[in-house]
Amino acid sequence: MLRAGRIEAVSDLNSLLTRNDKILIAALVAAALLSALPVLGAAAKSDPGSRAVVTVSGRRQAAVPLSVDRTLGIRTKSGIQTLQVSGGRIRVTDAACPRRICRHSGWISRSGEELVCVPGEMVVRIDGGDTGGVDAVSR
Repeated sequence: MLRAGRIEAVSDLNSLLTRNDKILIAALVAAALLSALPVLGAAAKSDPGSRAVVTVSGRRQAAVPLSVDRTLGIRTKSGIQTLQVSGGRIRVTDAACPRRICRHSGWISRSGEELVCVPGEMVVRIDGGDTGGVDAVSR
């Protein structure tokens, strides 16, 4: 009995939709899927950067390859900032600035990402890799 009810519901839906309605629905679903492919492909293909460029007060202080794990200290206006490179990414581990916002920013690894310490006038920017990818990823 329940099975007959489902068959009736499907046949009622088929009687409501014309052939052109079905073609339109199929075209809209195909267009939606095709428009999502470039976005999904770019997110999966985002390349990591190859080096971090550290500038203080607009002057380049260091270009650090992300392939070599190490720790380095950078002298800024607010004191020494300690940077850690590990696993193809970089972060600020110790900061001499008052609120230490740069320290809480976490790891960066993709081309175009930046860590900024405003009081120390320090910017750490990832260069190299593919720059035409996704600007940001939200989780």
